[in-house]
Amino acid sequence: MKKMFLLFAFIISGIFSYSQKKTTIPKHAIKGDFNGDGKLDYMWLQTPKLTANEMDCIGECNSFIKFSDPTIPSIKVTNCISGRPSNAGDLNKNRTDEIGLLPGWFTSCWRDYYVWTFREWGLDKGGRALFNSLQSVARWH
Repeated sequence: MKKMFLLFAFIISGIFSYSQKKTTIPKHAIKGDFNGDGKLDYMWLQTPKLTANEMDCIGECNSFIKFSDPTIPSIKVTNCISGRPSNAGDLNKNRTDEIGLLPGWFTSCWRDYYVWTFREWGLDKGGRALFNSLQSVARWH
């Protein structure tokens, strides 16, 4: 009986810890292979909280492009309160989809358009990336 209880407790704790680590993917998330591993991932923009009149941020006015794959680092977009990231496709033939974003702001439609790509900086003995980064490759205004 004691073994059965321990087994049950182990299974429940495993399910609980797994559910705590799972990323919730928003309905508006965009699909793509953003790190070149051959698997589809999702990305979305996490925007800052705004004041009641929506004319100022509560805290910093930075957004973050988030990914369903936890090995891909978030992209911090400064002075951005809205926008929709786009899958620009593999523009530079490096086997990863590039990410585009036109950041939204309180005023003016004159904003820079950003494009990022995934880069790996070295591999360990198992072929896993030692340091991953998303590098801004283009900016238009």
